[in-house]
Amino acid sequence: MKPHFERCLDQAERRLGAARLLDRLSLVLAIAGALLLAAILAQRALAAPVLTWQATAGLAALAAAAVALLWYLARPTRMQVALRLDERMALRERFSTTLAMARCEDAFAAAAREEAYAKAEGLDVSKHFPIRMGRRWLWTALCWAGVGAAAAFMPTLDLLGRQAAANLLAQEHNRARQAAAEVNRVVTRAEAMVNRLDMPAAAAEFAQLNDMKPEASSEDMRREAIRKMGEVADRLQEMGAGDRPEAARMIEQMMKQLKMPAQASVRKTGQALARGKYAEAAKALEQLREELARGTLKPEERAAIAREMEGLGRQLSALAKQQKELENALAAAGADRSLAQLSPDALRKALEKAGTDSKTIEKLLQKQQASQLASSACKNLADAMSQCGSGGAAGELSQAGLSAAEAQLSELEAMRQQMALLRATIEELHAGAASLGQGLGGVGPFMPYGDGQGEGTGDRGRGEGPRETMSDTATTTVGTRAPGQTRPGPVIATWYSQEQQVAGESKREFQDALQAGKDRAAEAVSENVIPSRYHESVKKYFEMVGKPDEPTPESRK
Repeated sequence: MKPHFERCLDQAERRLGAARLLDRLSLVLAIAGALLLAAILAQRALAAPVLTWQATAGLAALAAAAVALLWYLARPTRMQVALRLDERMALRERFSTTLAMARCEDAFAAAAREEAYAKAEGLDVSKHFPIRMGRRWLWTALCWAGVGAAAAFMPTLDLLGRQAAANLLAQEHNRARQAAAEVNRVVTRAEAMVNRLDMPAAAAEFAQLNDMKPEASSEDMRREAIRKMGEVADRLQEMGAGDRPEAARMIEQMMKQLKMPAQASVRKTGQALARGKYAEAAKALEQLREELARGTLKPEERAAIAREMEGLGRQLSALAKQQKELENALAAAGADRSLAQLSPDALRKALEKAGTDSKTIEKLLQKQQASQLASSACKNLADAMSQCGSGGAAGELSQAGLSAAEAQLSELEAMRQQMALLRATIEELHAGAASLGQGLGGVGPFMPYGDGQGEGTGDRGRGEGPRETMSDTATTTVGTRAPGQTRPGPVIATWYSQEQQVAGESKREFQDALQAGKDRAAEAVSENVIPSRYHESVKKYFEMVGKPDEPTPESRK
């Protein structure tokens, strides 16, 4: 019978432990819910990072430890279980007495134990020790309902402005990353072009952009990049205003004056020179030299080509002696055209003696230097062309002369490509600076930066200086329509053009406008839109308008 007694005690002990575990769990969950609700309210109201994952994990661990500790401290002893059994099942202290006299050997104790063992048979402990949630679970449910409602519906109030500051900081970091990427893209592309120019100083300035601090603001990074690119562009602009670019331009103008040879093989070279395509001209001479080496040219063809090459050489030699642009520049500055033949020192002294300002003198000296460089390059090419027909009388071509002409053309092509690359690099720098300046309120001293500024290009404006005033010419307003299928209708755009006025056109338009005005005035008078006291004045005005003026005594004379 004793196993039944022990089983009743064990079952009652388990159920009492489970009931106390649920009670302590409800208490801890209610406290945890209240704390979590307070944390959510604080986080939403102050926009403070209260509920981090570390804090949440710590709260959960603390709650689990509190439940385990409280349950351990509140677990019932064996005697407490027996007393509860006697109390709830009306056993009159049989279980508690049996446990108390478990070690007694007298007959009374043995009889009491036997009676308790017998009473334990057939007892249903589960009915008297139910496991159910108490009233405290209602408060727990209310706390966690509040947690859910606050998490789902409470907006972020940000009473201290912390969230706004954090958002601004995040936006600034995002803009800084985007600005760094944009600066890197623009600088990398421009740096590659600058490096091709073989300018170590400019390349070194671009290298400084790679050392830009990543924690700098987006505006600072953009402005620094724009400033560096502007400095390099100004330096390249100064280089582009030197004698070599001007000489290259003068050479192109010289080549446009060439007369095309009659020989087809040489005409190709002349046409390429006239267009400034020195590489094509060199390639044409190379093909001619290869044909000469293979012996595919007939004697009469070689003689004709030799004469044409000598003719090109003479034309180039004559062009090399011309200094028209320098002479025109001297004339525009009020100096004598004959000064173009002087040396630089003599020209400076002559201009100073004539009272020319220093800025104009420097420009004229620079143009003289460019003119001399262009004449020298043109003369070298002329000498090489003349060497191509060294045996022209005998119908011979010179391979050495063709090679020398190719070399001269290669130098001219290299100069042209260098100048083209210089112009392209400057344009790329300006375009990159304009791209980086998008969204900035202002850049540099030209556009002051401040709050509330709209988007700007970020680049300074460029003027083209004074222009010559055109003489007065006859102009007229011309109406036009877009090409293609159109429908009758009024002219939607007009502009002034330098054309002769069509006789009678303005008079016809005036008569049409006058008649329309008369019609509107008559309608206004008939509908009393114009007050009656003004009717006669309006009628007299329109009768007077459009009549020829009466001749005056002065006009009769």
